[in-house]
Amino acid sequence: MGKRAALFTPIQPFVGLIAAAQFGLKSIVWLIVAFLVLMMINDGTAEYGDVSHEPGHSAWVGQRCTVLKGLMAHGVTLHPGPNEVTDYVRIGTQGIGGREIMFQVPIHRGMEIVVRGVERCTNCRLFAFGRIRYAVTIIPNLRELAPYRVFANSYAMEPDQVHCAKDVAPAQ
Repeated sequence: MGKRAALFTPIQPFVGLIAAAQFGLKSIVWLIVAFLVLMMINDGTAEYGDVSHEPGHSAWVGQRCTVLKGLMAHGVTLHPGPNEVTDYVRIGTQGIGGREIMFQVPIHRGMEIVVRGVERCTNCRLFAFGRIRYAVTIIPNLRELAPYRVFANSYAMEPDQVHCAKDVAPAQ
């Protein structure tokens, strides 16, 4: 028993508490990281609602924007598989690929984008929450895009990509 008493010191319970606290902190950090990763993963199709009437977005409606740099229109399908159908067209700042991209059409410098409405993602999570897209028309009309709803992402509508002014003439 004398040996056993010599091995135990009054500080050992505190070392155990410190170790438990460190383990708990690591666990909490890992739980937060896992939570953030899960929140970033969207488990379904983004759903959008019209916010064209809201004060922060209504000024965009009717804007006629001249393309300053080349943009790219991507035909997107929500149902990749044997019966692929293009569901909408997304205009972005660069070409992308993937199973959901059906075609790509360049939007050249000098072409115009007329904003017809503004939509916000209603089911996006965490970092994508509040994601905005603009319902647009391209001028001159591109035959390849005519059958589809066309949206520009927020990056494509930044001042270094397009120059916008309120539309004073009716769209062609």
